[in-house]
Amino acid sequence: MSTAWIFAGHGAQYIGMGRAILRDTEAGRLWLAEAERASGLALGRLAMQGPSRALVDPRVLEPLLAAVSGAHADMMLAEEGPPDAVAAYSAGHVAAMYAARVVDRALCLQIACIRGAELARAAAALAGGMVAVHGLPEDELVALCEDHPHDPASVAARNAPMHVVYAGSASALALAAHRASAAGAVTSALDVAGPWHSPLLEAARVAIARAVAALPFMPAYVPVWSSVTAVATRDPERLRWSLSASVTNTVEWHSTMQAMLGAGIDAFVEVSPGRSLYGLLGQLHPDHVFTRRYVECQRGPARRRPARIVPTLIQQGTA
Repeated sequence: MSTAWIFAGHGAQYIGMGRAILRDTEAGRLWLAEAERASGLALGRLAMQGPSRALVDPRVLEPLLAAVSGAHADMMLAEEGPPDAVAAYSAGHVAAMYAARVVDRALCLQIACIRGAELARAAAALAGGMVAVHGLPEDELVALCEDHPHDPASVAARNAPMHVVYAGSASALALAAHRASAAGAVTSALDVAGPWHSPLLEAARVAIARAVAALPFMPAYVPVWSSVTAVATRDPERLRWSLSASVTNTVEWHSTMQAMLGAGIDAFVEVSPGRSLYGLLGQLHPDHVFTRRYVECQRGPARRRPARIVPTLIQQGTA
């Protein structure tokens, strides 16, 4: 069995995220203490008590995602050894690079704080958001989003065969969601701070690229599958690029999962808060045979659950 750890991004947050790992383990307490020092924020209190709107703030969410996911990665490494590969959905690139030994804990948290600050700055200047849309074939959902000459939304993520995410201005999203609903799709606004994975974030991309340009990166110990490109790499410069490109480029999660399955990976463990990526795996074509599990809210890894996955329509959306 070839196992990949997968790391989620924005949208995976919830009040109580990381409760067991941050409170009850030495690794979790260490990650949280360093994350609070790096960010200057009371991340533990915000994670446990909210309010929900605070967890959406990238300055809070980016270091929290890195801390919870990094602590889970340390636990998994101690209990099961290293994975054969890792994969990242957007902000999950930060923790995935820690798990692949590209960066250490301090640098992981530094990068998370850099991204959080730049995304918060962008969100303050942009009146937009994201909408998850599912229930129709991907190509139809993409056409419904982009086929408008004056105020188009953009495809922020291709998550599964019948599940995409739109990003854009409030008016563009309203129009795209109306058209998708009229065609028979199900739509739901996502709890995110801005229109992530869209050209509107170009200034943030440039700022993040500049900020991480001189940081010391090591070649990855295991292949890192990036949802920006849907290919694996160990090259530190390609991984450095993905940290900034992931804020503007479409998330190609469906293609990434198909490519990983084609490369022989047949077990996926979600090593981040919640189980949003676990849910998206459940929407793959039933001919794919693999195992999936998640570790959040448990003291140890969830019991292995081999299954021939049957696709279901689960509303998920990470950034």
